[in-house]
Amino acid sequence: MRRARVVLLVAALASVFVVTTAALALAEQSSSTPDTRHSVRMARLPDGVPVAIPVRLPTPDDARSRVVLVRGGDAVRAFLAVDPRIGCGLLIPGDPDYGRLFIDIPSRPALYDNCTGSAYGIDGVCNGGPCRRNLDEIPVRVDGDWARLDVRDLRTGSFRFRLSSIPPACLGVNPAAVIAGPTPFPRCR
Repeated sequence: MRRARVVLLVAALASVFVVTTAALALAEQSSSTPDTRHSVRMARLPDGVPVAIPVRLPTPDDARSRVVLVRGGDAVRAFLAVDPRIGCGLLIPGDPDYGRLFIDIPSRPALYDNCTGSAYGIDGVCNGGPCRRNLDEIPVRVDGDWARLDVRDLRTGSFRFRLSSIPPACLGVNPAAVIAGPTPFPRCR
């Protein structure tokens, strides 16, 4: 009888240990995963002025980045503030280095990549430089006084060049032209 009690006590302690270890592991995992949902008060978003918020991306290394929110009336758009070409962070109006390597036009705010010189409008469209596609966008849901977004819903920006703008002769000679866009000299033969 005494032996059965000892076995039962050891089994109970082992199960408490297993449950406690599992709970601690689950708590550690949930605290290390970044919060991907963000909310911003609409009052913080003036019309036509880009506003950046810090985010942690759901990547293996929990990369830190920024999302740029731009309000136009009752609608809000959000873009990942990273150049899609090589991954450099973008400068927005108000950043300390904004306007040092390019001409700042206050009436036309833009997002700039200091690494390569790409320029994006506040609508996320590539306006100049070596960028091949527009900025990656995150859908925003306006809920009363709040703009809500989830960085897991990231949508890849569209390519700057359409396939129809590439001469057919180039497609046969250079299949990479479909990805890279037209060459500066469209005659391929």
